Amino acid sequence: MNRITINGKAYCAPSAWGNMNLQHLIIWTKILSKDIAVDDAMMLCVVLFYKIPKRIFFKLSPAQQWDLIESIKFIYGENKMYSWVLPSFRIGFTWYHSPQTRLSTSTIKEFRSTEFFYNAYKKTGDEKFVDQLIATLYRSKGPNSGGNDIRCDLTEMRIRKHAPAMARLNPDIRRAIIFTYEACRVFIAKKYPSIFKQGGTSSNAIPDMEPLIKIVAGGKFGTFKDTESTTLYLVLDHLKDEIEANEKNKP
Repeated sequence: MNRITINGKAYCAPSAWGNMNLQHLIIWTKILSKDIAVDDAMMLCVVLFYKIPKRIFFKLSPAQQWDLIESIKFIYGENKMYSWVLPSFRIGFTWYHSPQTRLSTSTIKEFRSTEFFYNAYKKTGDEKFVDQLIATLYRSKGPNSGGNDIRCDLTEMRIRKHAPAMARLNPDIRRAIIFTYEACRVFIAKKYPSIFKQGGTSSNAIPDMEPLIKIVAGGKFGTFKDTESTTLYLVLDHLKDEIEANEKNKP
């Protein structure tokens, strides 16, 4: 964390994505949603991150202000918000829980669903797809919740049942969830360039997972249904190894 002292009082702000908490993330995504000049956005971010009163901030010299802006410049780099800083929330009597960092315990089926809803939202702007995306990512506890992923199994019925409740979430929370998901999906695309050949950050960088699942199904991971329930990274690691082996065996 960044720590500074002004007039004998200490102020703190995150120095990297890993230091961000939910409040920081909401501040940043809210600023991104506004039509604000870059310099103004950075000054506002400094004031809000450090919680420095404006009257104190604007009494600082330009060099001191610039040093503070430089201390949080990571936010203008690549989005690396891989951790779910909102691990759970309650709507009504039901608690909903996030996936793990970088979707590390999510299944290939879950990733296929989240990509479908994410791309549909980007294409249409229809908020109902955000409801379904969040209902896929955040789920109630399952009966076998002793592992790293405490969420119940993903089914289309559960998505349809819980998606309407997600519409009640604060817009700031919804933006923060989408922002985190975007970081995770780009990380995955870049980690497996041989699978996701575009490997970019556009909403179309990751294709539908179904053909990939069909390629793997029937072998190491069992039937199509069994493969769908396999951890995302296990399937992608296997596909990566298969692609690399085929490339080596080419004449």
